[in-house]
Amino acid sequence: MTPRGGGTNVSGGSIPILGGVVLCLSKMNAIRKIDKENMLATVEAGVVLQDLTVQLAKKGLFFPPDPQNFFGATIGGMIAENAGGPACLKYGVTKHHVFAMEVVLPTGEVAQLLHIMMSKVMDEIFQSAVTLGGVISGEHGIGLEKQKFFTKTVDPAVLTMMKKVKTLLDPNNIMNPGKIWSDAVTGP
Repeated sequence: MTPRGGGTNVSGGSIPILGGVVLCLSKMNAIRKIDKENMLATVEAGVVLQDLTVQLAKKGLFFPPDPQNFFGATIGGMIAENAGGPACLKYGVTKHHVFAMEVVLPTGEVAQLLHIMMSKVMDEIFQSAVTLGGVISGEHGIGLEKQKFFTKTVDPAVLTMMKKVKTLLDPNNIMNPGKIWSDAVTGP
């Protein structure tokens, strides 16, 4: 059995080259839920990209992949083909925007694949970063473990100025809360 989306691809993805039955999913076209808070949409495989785009726009959201046939491409077909379009250069292809799928396997078994709720994931990432004492990356900080070496590598007056600037820009310490410079490191 070969599933078929909108049939708009140019790769022949829905042609059963080994024979068999083509299962057209175009009638599975319900947009079941749009969750603005978590930036998630629950849709059936036959939802046409144009229809999803219209509904997402009403909530100030969008689905970035934009294949050539915007008016006929279905979400299921886009997933099968990993559709992109010009916007993929900035936002990535379809696989970068699919967080969970419910699929029927050839055995008839229904499988739930990769369920992620963005707000929960972000909370977990945040808590993990705080638990670890902050994170280290090229653009987001120097890590708490380096604090004891600050005064050996950076002038204490510079550290004090950095702390004052951060306090002015972020008086409630909500940006990078795991990275707290103690007075022992930077001075009063």
